[in-house]
Amino acid sequence: MHLSMFLVERDREGVYKFFYPRENCYYYAYIYFDDIKGTELIISEFLYRYFKFFPEDIFLNESGYVYRKEDIEKVYCNKDSNWIYSSPDAL
Repeated sequence: MHLSMFLVERDREGVYKFFYPRENCYYYAYIYFDDIKGTELIISEFLYRYFKFFPEDIFLNESGYVYRKEDIEKVYCNKDSNWIYSSPDAL
């Protein structure tokens, strides 16, 4: 399993941004894990702790779903290993 932080989409000022339509806003970076099979609950634990320090960041999964701190708190409480394959709206 690999963890990567990405900067995305350059705007006119040269600042990277990721547009998140669910909240109609931009982010400058996102977290991405590679090869997650079997580590879904470990990832939720990591993200739960990570978002305590960086509550404004987001997590983008391979399917393109974007999770925020509030989404990960729900995941962490439910301990559902299939969370990462579902839309955050379905949590």
